Amino acid sequence: MKLNSFLLMTLLVAAFNFTKQAGTAQVTLTSDPPWLEVFRGEPITLRCTIKKSEEHISWTYTWKKQEYNGQVQVLYADGGAPTFPLDHPIEAGMIRYWCEANNGTMSIDSNPIILKVIDEKPKPVITQDPPSVEVYTGERVTLSCGFGGDPAGWEYLWYKDTQGAALPNTDSSRTDGSSYTISSAALTHSGEYRCIASRGPFYSHFSDSLTLKISDKKPKPVITQDPPGAEVYTGERVTLSCGFGGDPAGWEYLWYKDTQGAALPNTDSSRTDGSSYTISSAALSHSGQYWCRAARGRDPFHSNYSDSVVLSIIAHPLTVVTMETGWTEIFTSGSVTLRCEVKGISAEWNYTWYRDGEQIPLDHPGERLTVRIWNSSYWGQYRCRGNRTEKPFYTRTSESFKTTSIMLCCILGLSGSLLFFITMVVLAVKCMRKPGQNIQRCKKGESCSLENAEITSADCTGPVCDDVEINPGAVYDDIEIDPVPHREIDPVPHSEGYQALVGQRSLYSSIQQ
Repeated sequence: MKLNSFLLMTLLVAAFNFTKQAGTAQVTLTSDPPWLEVFRGEPITLRCTIKKSEEHISWTYTWKKQEYNGQVQVLYADGGAPTFPLDHPIEAGMIRYWCEANNGTMSIDSNPIILKVIDEKPKPVITQDPPSVEVYTGERVTLSCGFGGDPAGWEYLWYKDTQGAALPNTDSSRTDGSSYTISSAALTHSGEYRCIASRGPFYSHFSDSLTLKISDKKPKPVITQDPPGAEVYTGERVTLSCGFGGDPAGWEYLWYKDTQGAALPNTDSSRTDGSSYTISSAALSHSGQYWCRAARGRDPFHSNYSDSVVLSIIAHPLTVVTMETGWTEIFTSGSVTLRCEVKGISAEWNYTWYRDGEQIPLDHPGERLTVRIWNSSYWGQYRCRGNRTEKPFYTRTSESFKTTSIMLCCILGLSGSLLFFITMVVLAVKCMRKPGQNIQRCKKGESCSLENAEITSADCTGPVCDDVEINPGAVYDDIEIDPVPHREIDPVPHSEGYQALVGQRSLYSSIQQ
């Protein structure tokens, strides 16, 4: 609690300008070097400077400090010099220093300086880029040395295998030597590396060693597939992953299809390093040969290409809806049986039926479905799809089967059948009349009709005109006129035709077959 109060007090004091004035004189305290954080044993000098003072006035200085417990301690009394070296700070913690200038008639306190004194020497840490245990010949690698905090004033030295002679600085962009760069790694660069930091005559501890292993064999990544298997069906999701099976640090991955030319774009936003290539909905165009390779570094170092993986995208089996019921049974039962058939794969399937796009709930989904065509609630477009627990898990949905087309065919069939039946009845009635029935005799002075012809007995002369027999049950055709007069009647059977003598003309006709 006392320490917190002391820190708050010192921060408030530091927020204001504590330069004291006596008339026109000003007293200012500075530190050299200007670090506010120092380590035990690190030298530092405090300096008290008076500005705007008359030259003939002489000043003496008293140096004071205040520790976290609030007690003030005089370090050097009147007559002291304007500088005060802190060669070996003993106390660790936050310590407040200031000076008091005295010219014999008045005294002025300077502004305070608060130093943070750390008990232990610092120990730097080496980091590696790329952060891999193994580096490959020709690859660029950079080692960095630092404390992870305020680097002000530090310079760094590098050592390999021994802590003897320091290595020359290889990175002109970092004059403080905080990085050691190998632009093109060789086998001779393998070894243990350490670094140390210095600030003036003060040195840090040595860092822990970092072992650099250079390999002359380029790495070769391996592709894995999820889900595994040579066959992938359309619409399925498939992910290809690329990696070395070990330390993946620093690598980015490139994908290629069919050729090792331009790389494919990254399809998996959750893996920014490109280590996976995902096909969310497989299409036939995704079939092909796939490779990957890895790259890392500012001037990219590339691995070898992986072995290829072949993806075969296969369309789901086709289903077809067929009608099993015959037309006679449709007329008699008023229902039709539809069958769902999977083409190409003879296996056990379960079936799902749809009417107008909505699934039909069935207790036991089967390949057959009975539809009552005279019930309007059954009208619509029917489709089906096969399902099972092994690949392929489902088929393509069939083309639609319209039950209204069956109903229309039935109506047309019934209409045609009825018309045909009526026609056959009429013909049957005509054909059922026996020859010789309803013989119509044409007497003299009467008109007799012969299908499309009319014979008048008034035109007849002679004995034959009294009995001209006409069979109205026969259908006559091709009436001919014979100009031979008074020709005797030569009866012809009704099955072959009919001949009649009328006046000076003879009429002939034949029965239509």
